[in-house]
Amino acid sequence: MSQGLRLPPATDEIDPTAQDDIFSGARPFQYHLLSATEPEIRLFGLRGQDCSNSDLGYQLNCELFHVRISELPPYEALSYTWGEASDPLHSILLNGQDFRIRDNLWQVLIHQQSEDEDLLMWIDAICINQEDVHERNEQVRLMRTIYQTAQQVTVWLGLEENDSHRAMLFLRSLEKCGDDEQLALELFKQPHIAKDLEALICLYDRTYWYRVWIVQEIVLAKYVWVCCGKDFVPWRAFQSASHWICGSYLHSELVRLCLSAVSEPGFRGIRSVTRGAMLIEETRHQFRERELGLLEMALGSWSREASDPRDFIYGMLGIVNVKASVDIEPDYTKSVARVYIDVATFIVLESKRLDILLVVYNQYSQVEGLQSWVPDVWITGFLKFFVPFPEIPLSHLIRSLIHSTGAHFTHSAPFTPKTA
Repeated sequence: MSQGLRLPPATDEIDPTAQDDIFSGARPFQYHLLSATEPEIRLFGLRGQDCSNSDLGYQLNCELFHVRISELPPYEALSYTWGEASDPLHSILLNGQDFRIRDNLWQVLIHQQSEDEDLLMWIDAICINQEDVHERNEQVRLMRTIYQTAQQVTVWLGLEENDSHRAMLFLRSLEKCGDDEQLALELFKQPHIAKDLEALICLYDRTYWYRVWIVQEIVLAKYVWVCCGKDFVPWRAFQSASHWICGSYLHSELVRLCLSAVSEPGFRGIRSVTRGAMLIEETRHQFRERELGLLEMALGSWSREASDPRDFIYGMLGIVNVKASVDIEPDYTKSVARVYIDVATFIVLESKRLDILLVVYNQYSQVEGLQSWVPDVWITGFLKFFVPFPEIPLSHLIRSLIHSTGAHFTHSAPFTPKTA
């Protein structure tokens, strides 16, 4: 899957003081500022196992490099979940200094590390100084470039558990079916199909699929590999799963086979959990066909999770239309309310319409200081299918909105506005 990538010459010299102290325990890592004159990012170098520092108590020996955006070498970008703040911490040796990472990222690096080859990666938790708000703002602006330029994006779902090995094997089999319905039918007639589908549900129900940032990380990627423990499959395996499970007509033979294997509620569960990945694939396709609107994508993120509510906006800037991505600048010094108000103002001024008022449903909003006309993106997100597109008449939109509130709506004849 991943190929060893030669690490560039280090731009951050290993701290000589840290080297002097290394045998008595490395000092805590300190970041060097990125360039203020031209766009620059950091890349993370994971050394092979033969370069480990086991004598110093470090299993992972790593380096961090400053690289100009205009001079990026081949690298891969990581898409994963951070985990919880209470998760165990592990130490890695980074430029001769001690750097702490959470357990899930530790597991990624342990599984990605080669015996004798180096790996060059971009990992947000390491390559961005998370304590520097100004730097976070600047680096979030570069997310589109970072993920589009990466040689590949590696998705990490987590360790092997809940029969995930079976699920990954099933995904490989689905990929081999391609568009051949007969091959798919033969696969779904296998006696172990019920166990395969149950394992697939568990794989799709992992925390990763609910994270808001993964949408743009996968949408922007040239090529995607999905890893779970020691197993890995290309993204097209998930495309095949969405095609055969979510895309099959309700009366099709394949659906009948699924229903006989896992019952109707079980099959509904499969369709429900696999829909998240299918929507990402649909967004990938749409991204290549047309410009995506900010309100459209922000409301589409409602079923996902973010530790910071501002990320429901910032996590989509990499895939929305250029005007929005340029005019709306990530700024983590702003309050959540201020971010939502600025975005709503931008949408109204840019579209010269007030359609945004139709998706305000702030009854349960907990965003302090939010103005009444500004939608709380997460609360109103369930109305995402009612965001007005050119082909949806406004009268249909209003009927849908009224119906969604539980109100009664009687309509006996088309409404024709009176004209003078």
